[in-house]
Amino acid sequence: MAAAKTPPVTAEPAQTDVLAQIQKLSELQAAGVLTEAEFAQKKVELLARL
Repeated sequence: MAAAKTPPVTAEPAQTDVLAQIQKLSELQAAGVLTEAEFAQKKVELLARL
């Protein structure tokens, strides 16, 4: 019995997720929910995942 082949894992979905999270954080900053410093700190954390 042949093993089922799995498609190669790419970083693209993770990258899209990170970018979507940064976009949401940007919206929260614009709405006054996050400070500029809070936004910058979280953005650095998210970009480090790429």
